[in-house]
Order: sequence, then structure tokens, then C-alpha cells
Amino acid sequence: MHASPLRHGPVPGLACGVLFMIAGALQAASAADTPRALLELMGEAIERVAYEGTFVHVQGDDSSAMHVSHQLQDGRIVERVSCEDAGRELIRDAEGVTGIFADQRTVLVEPRAERAGRLRSPLSESLAGPSEIDDALYLLALGSSERIAGRDTRGIVIRPRDGFRYGYRLWLDRETHVPLKTQLVDERGQVLEQILFTQISYAQKPAADVQPAVSAMAAAGGGREVPPAGAGASAGQLWVASRLPPGFRLTARQARIPADAPRDLQQVVYSDGLATVSLFVEPAIVAIGPIEGLSQVGAANAYTITMGDHMVTAMGEVPVRTVRMLATSTRRVGDGTAAH
Repeated sequence: MHASPLRHGPVPGLACGVLFMIAGALQAASAADTPRALLELMGEAIERVAYEGTFVHVQGDDSSAMHVSHQLQDGRIVERVSCEDAGRELIRDAEGVTGIFADQRTVLVEPRAERAGRLRSPLSESLAGPSEIDDALYLLALGSSERIAGRDTRGIVIRPRDGFRYGYRLWLDRETHVPLKTQLVDERGQVLEQILFTQISYAQKPAADVQPAVSAMAAAGGGREVPPAGAGASAGQLWVASRLPPGFRLTARQARIPADAPRDLQQVVYSDGLATVSLFVEPAIVAIGPIEGLSQVGAANAYTITMGDHMVTAMGEVPVRTVRMLATSTRRVGDGTAAH
């Protein structure tokens, strides 16, 4: 009886090839399962996946239900976020952002140019991309899974490595990677702010679906249209924080001037890639806002101090120690040409 050539021929080589293929597939799957890779997929999904749904925004004891229609038209985002109870809508398209506040008989218009050429979803504006999260400042880990809005999810935890910033918990749709639940958590793990989808569907909708329910003219009828804030720092002396927590750096300097504000109102923005703190500087004689010391605005802390003839307020969704450090170390510098 002759032995089959299959017992001594290509079987070992074929088996090794199959094993290498399996190992490669497992390695690729493992890489795709890392928190950073999932955040990358989330960032793409936020901008490229069409969806419509209802979410609840919770800050402390306050909550509001919002409806969102996030669509793609000719490769561009068109989005409408509305709060029917308050009679407010936010429309984002290729031209910019329009806020309609029918309850206040006010319309806010922010051209796309004011947004440095970027038009992003409010979800992506509140969440950093994986490349912006510094491993020296934050620890990324996989979190628990939950069933949210009838969808299976995967959890991601972003933990700060020190006490100068807050952490995040995210739950991404397992299939689309759209974040269905996000939480901002403090040093003790308590939830400060939460966005939770209660219903979501994935389908491309017609253009009419993202048109405002109330026209801008009707909303502003009898009221006034508020122009966008001006960009660019004012002339003269500028302001900087001379002491910064680890990882924070200056990312923007601009004058954001409401119609009735002083011309030298300044905003200086610092960020570590995820957390952001804004310094607002205005003449103390006309300053409008909280009294000196600590105050809270939703999930944000604010610390206000008087510096000579100016009032400085540091505000951000960060711990108290962070806003206090930036506010109390704020100094005037240069003549408007040397600050960076």
C-alpha cells in the first residue's frame, strides 16, 4: 500500500501560511480594537455618517431634550439641532452656522470663514481626535459595553493623569462608531455633563429635513439680528497666563466682541488637546459677569480676578485649580506684536 503524497507534500507549508494569515488577521483586529483606533473611527463617523435622532443633554439638575438631523449633501455636512421646548434651533451648513432663538427674537449668524474653514458637528467639537490626546496627560482604556437607543456599543475611558483636567467616558455604536453616550467626569468619577441618545436611525434624509422649522426672519421679527463676533486680537497690549498646567498651550487669540461690548475685550484660549480654558479680559469699569472668585456655569468652572483696571475670567470644563492658576497668573505683555 502506497502512502499518499499528501502526507509528505505541501501540507506543512500550507498550514504555516494559514497560520500566518490567521495571526495577521488577529493582529489587525487587535489594532482596530484599541481605544485610539476606535476614537479614530469615531471621528470619521461623526463627519461621514448620516443620522437622525433624539438626545438628552444633562448638566447637574438641568436637562433638555434635543432633536438632531445630521445629513450629507454633496459631500458636505448639513445639520439641524433643535430644542422645541425653548424654541431654539442651530443650523450648520457649508455657509456657516445660524442660531435661531425664537424665544428671544434673535438670530446669530457665524460665517464659515469665522470657523477657520472647518465645519464640524457639535459632537466632534466636544471631543478631541485621537492624535490630539497626549499619552503623557491621559490614559486611554476600553470601557464597559451598554445597550443604548437599541444599539450595541463599545466603551472607551479617557482618564487624566493629574488633577488639572477632567476625564471622559464614551460609548460608540458598535456598527457605525457614532458616539451614543458621552460623559464628562470629575476627579471622583462623578458625572458633570452627559449627552445620551434615546433614539437614533441611520438614513439619508432629503434637504427639507434639515431646514429650520422657524424662518430666521420670523424668529427675528420685531427683534434684532446679532452679527457674528469679530476675529483677531485688538491693538495695544495683550494678555497671557504666565503659569500653565502641564500640557496646556496657547491655541487661539481673538477679540470676540458683542455689539455692545468694549472694543478691547480679548479672549485667549489654552488647550492640552482635549481640555480647553478661555481667558476673557475686559475693562473692569464695564465688566459684566461674575464677582471676583469662583463661580460655575453648567459643567464649567470660572475664576474671576481684577488686574489693575481690567477684569480677568478664566473659564473651562476643568477643575477649579486649573482656572484659578490661569486667572491669577494672567499678565499684560508686549505691544500687540510680540505675544504668541
